[in-house]
Amino acid sequence: MKAIIVENEDYVAENLKAMLLKVNNEIQVKAITKTVVEALIAIGKFQPEIVFLDIKLDGGKNGIELLEEIEHCNFKVIFTTSYDEYALAAFKLNAVDFLLKPFTENELANAIRKAQILSLGEQNIKLTHLVASTISESNKSQKFSIRNNKGEYIICDFSEIEYLEAEGTYITIYLTDNTSIENTTASLSDFEIRLKTKGFIRIHQKYLVNIEYLKKLLKPTGKTLDGSMGAGGQIILKSGKKLPISRSYYPKIKQILIG
Repeated sequence: MKAIIVENEDYVAENLKAMLLKVNNEIQVKAITKTVVEALIAIGKFQPEIVFLDIKLDGGKNGIELLEEIEHCNFKVIFTTSYDEYALAAFKLNAVDFLLKPFTENELANAIRKAQILSLGEQNIKLTHLVASTISESNKSQKFSIRNNKGEYIICDFSEIEYLEAEGTYITIYLTDNTSIENTTASLSDFEIRLKTKGFIRIHQKYLVNIEYLKKLLKPTGKTLDGSMGAGGQIILKSGKKLPISRSYYPKIKQILIG
């Protein structure tokens, strides 16, 4: 843990630093300061996890006033002082411990242990919230809401959509379970905007396809009887369905399938 000692007496600060080396080798003393101004600069520079703070300091302000100047205290505070009348004020400022000089190595070690336990608990809480938030956002991002022609909203996963087809004012969304949803409230371009970051690619003015289900790319060989061959060839989906490719979309599809 990165630490700063705020103490106006040099020999006391050096003794504390030596004690810290003995009781906990994880503590790294980054600075020793004597005034509130010096302490604020050191805190901003080193971003300590723990501050060992005396009450009486040089420069006209004390340790309590130092904490009152910090809007968001992102470190743990252990007071090391001879002034027990400040104990209540210290704990109101969420101090981890209040050690009265002269304190023992055991008292110092226990105070540090408290600070570490509190820090670990806060990290676990933050991690729990982060994981829960990530899972929630991940689950949300996989869902797609489609309004059908009856005004009903159908919720499905993006992975359940095989491709979309435009026919006049109708958009048909074909799902992997061989069902489909018809929509007349949006254009294929509208769906393309919503789906382009979800692995869908435009292959034709009429078709938007889920890349996950592309299987084969065929070069144009002329018009086929079923109209599945476009000017840019055709794709065959994993389901066996064949869809035409416009000439302008062929290079991009080729790069995706072949590299």
